[in-house]
Amino acid sequence: MKNIPFLLIPIILFSCVGSGNRTADNLASENDTIVEQKVKLEPLKDETLKLKGKDPFGKVIELIGEQIIIDSLILMPKEVEMVIKDNYMLMKSHGSGSVFMLFNLSERRLIKTFGSRGPGPDEFMFPSIFRNEESDILATILETTNGKLYDVLPNGTLKFNNKYLPKPKSGARYSGEYPALMTDSLFYFVANSSTGKSVFTVSGTDSIQIDEIQNLALDPKRKGWANYIGDFAVNMEQTRMVYAYKYFKIVRFFDMEHKTVRTINFEREEFDESTNYRIDGLDSNVTHYWGICAGDKYVYMLYSGRTPGQVWTDNKKENFYIFVEKYDWNGNPITKYKLDQWGYFTVDEKNSLLYLISTNDDDPFFIYQL
Repeated sequence: MKNIPFLLIPIILFSCVGSGNRTADNLASENDTIVEQKVKLEPLKDETLKLKGKDPFGKVIELIGEQIIIDSLILMPKEVEMVIKDNYMLMKSHGSGSVFMLFNLSERRLIKTFGSRGPGPDEFMFPSIFRNEESDILATILETTNGKLYDVLPNGTLKFNNKYLPKPKSGARYSGEYPALMTDSLFYFVANSSTGKSVFTVSGTDSIQIDEIQNLALDPKRKGWANYIGDFAVNMEQTRMVYAYKYFKIVRFFDMEHKTVRTINFEREEFDESTNYRIDGLDSNVTHYWGICAGDKYVYMLYSGRTPGQVWTDNKKENFYIFVEKYDWNGNPITKYKLDQWGYFTVDEKNSLLYLISTNDDDPFFIYQL
């Protein structure tokens, strides 16, 4: 096993994914079955698309959310994460009594709450939820204080899956981006590395192996992890990864099969890894990308474009808004939306719905039709 820093830092504020229901409509007779054919993407070229001063999305689509009142739901949003699969949504919030909430989306109701907060056995202090591609698992939970992994079944049952992530070398808690994807024996995540941040995989069952598969640094002279905070998503079927940087308006798409990278650069006329990239402080810097959601066809990125202070000032004036940028998995900009609320989001791609948990309303559940 490689001796690689395995530190996960909590900076992605939510995990999300499009619907896992991929069955095609039954348009044939009872004896015929139509299986939806997935179109394989063309290989990515190693290139940088320079878009400073340009608008590749065209007209911004402004959306007004439908506020949903869910009986018995008491939610004070804080570090919300959401995963959608089939007709269910699993949500985590640090600001609520129970740690986890399970919703039926079509009926718009809360099914159950579960998960006790605390340091005891099978309690949760700093958990993260994320996508699991296994058909009989709704989502997987990582408790970042001890590396313990749990599966959530579709009926809301919480089950320890007999796996741990390797313990951190120092400190009581993992540090780094939250994980993005879990398969039967492979786990993708972004973490601190000797160059700042990198993409790692954890593989194996009896013998655990950690591999660094992609360096995320923009400047080889600047190796501090805080420079490269961002959001990470994976599409295994299309062999794509994507990383959106919080403090630079830069998005990078990775072709895992052909080992190529397409960089979308909105802020520099010239871009190379010797360019000086600098941040001056977390509060004074513009927050660019602030969340990500991986769908089967597209990837959706929450975009702020303001400093935290500007957001706070606008929210006090009830000028609530945030943007969502939509790309295909080859890094082509498709659509840009402007939402009339600020908060945490996820997308149900199958039904063209966006769910947002607002930080500015006592009834924080909003739904947008895309």
